[in-house]
Amino acid sequence: MRWLYRNGVCLAGLMVFFAVQTSNCAEWQWSVPMGKGRAFLWIPPHCKQLRAVVVGQNNLIEQGILEHPAFRKTLADENMGEVFIAPPFEFVFQFDKDAGDRFNDLMQRLAAASGYSELELTPVIPLGHSACASFPWNFAAWNPGRTLAVLSVHGDAPLTKLTGSGRPNPDWGNRNIDGVPGLMVMAEYEWGDNEHGVDRLTPALDYKNLHPQTPLAMLAEPGNGHFNYSDELVSYLAMFVRRRRHSGCLRSC
Repeated sequence: MRWLYRNGVCLAGLMVFFAVQTSNCAEWQWSVPMGKGRAFLWIPPHCKQLRAVVVGQNNLIEQGILEHPAFRKTLADENMGEVFIAPPFEFVFQFDKDAGDRFNDLMQRLAAASGYSELELTPVIPLGHSACASFPWNFAAWNPGRTLAVLSVHGDAPLTKLTGSGRPNPDWGNRNIDGVPGLMVMAEYEWGDNEHGVDRLTPALDYKNLHPQTPLAMLAEPGNGHFNYSDELVSYLAMFVRRRRHSGCLRSC
């Protein structure tokens, strides 16, 4: 799918994409059906082989982060792509059902559509916000060897009972995400003005205490709330991705 810009209105080449945008039309070169919607793929110009791909779903702010120029510049520098799924196909990624098989099928179809065959096996950075904030952690638990890093923005902890979607996490059993760098972001007005702010942080600390081999980071975002993202936040996420890309091989190595 390619974006078209006419008379101040942004239109999708195949359909009007959720909301009409009047600025910063972003390109998504390929798309395939996914559930009740579509999955869109962006690959940096001049990229000959993908090294990783960031995967986000359409909850609230994922699209803005994925289309942010600073984020895409970092990915282009690192030969990393993006997949955006709208509407979400799995809020919490129930790998105990068929979420993993559906994801693998999606990546195979995107590989065939784009010609980038490595998409079938390329490392993944799952990104999720709010109702989709548990998706990245559960993806990592499903396949830690394929997970390069985790980005949970405004923001769930691993195995929290207070998921943003209100839906229970799948049972991890003996699974863990040791060695997979994860970032949980909480904005100031989530932490300070929400009676559940501390309740959202406590599960992260509890998980870290139980699993000291999990490199779990938490970022406080001063001056921001649940429904917005800042240039500073996007720059931090980009830095986190870049540093993880250069930190060594995946756990399966």
